[in-house]
Amino acid sequence: MSSMHNVETLRTKIKRSLDDRKDPPSEAKRSKRSKGKTSDNQPKSNADLRGIATRILLKGLPSKVKYAHFKKSLPVTPKNITLAKKSGHRRAVLTFASAADCSAAFDAFQTFIYEGHSLVPAFVRQRATAVKASIVKSKSVAFFLDITNIPLSTTIEELKEAFPKAVNILMRSRKDGKFKGY
Repeated sequence: MSSMHNVETLRTKIKRSLDDRKDPPSEAKRSKRSKGKTSDNQPKSNADLRGIATRILLKGLPSKVKYAHFKKSLPVTPKNITLAKKSGHRRAVLTFASAADCSAAFDAFQTFIYEGHSLVPAFVRQRATAVKASIVKSKSVAFFLDITNIPLSTTIEELKEAFPKAVNILMRSRKDGKFKGY
């Protein structure tokens, strides 16, 4: 009877694990997955990015685009143009000085046709900027002196005698207290 009970318990565990796989991931699991990535509250659609973004991605360019000719034929004047090819498709990223200029350019590109190709504009999100850690400088250390090529038989006491004004001496030593050689 106990073996039947174990079989039933095993079946219910397997069934639960299969049911858990079918369910979409919970909010807690989603938040764990997206750690370190851009947050979900950032705007993603063109309507959300209008007035915020300063760059536009143009898709649908012909495969052979000359930079000078493309720049002259644009209905607007961007601050910077970057042409790229990804998977055989030519794309352009246009950077503008302000978000208002970018929004006006987006409207102009809705009807713009370049060499018989209608272009598909899309706003590009700003990259997330990481907060730089502040570096705390030690007040007691004015400088470091790295001494190499000392004999392997040198001990920490001998170094302290040789450099009496040293605040701190770091030396990689073996168990017997002698220098390791690096």
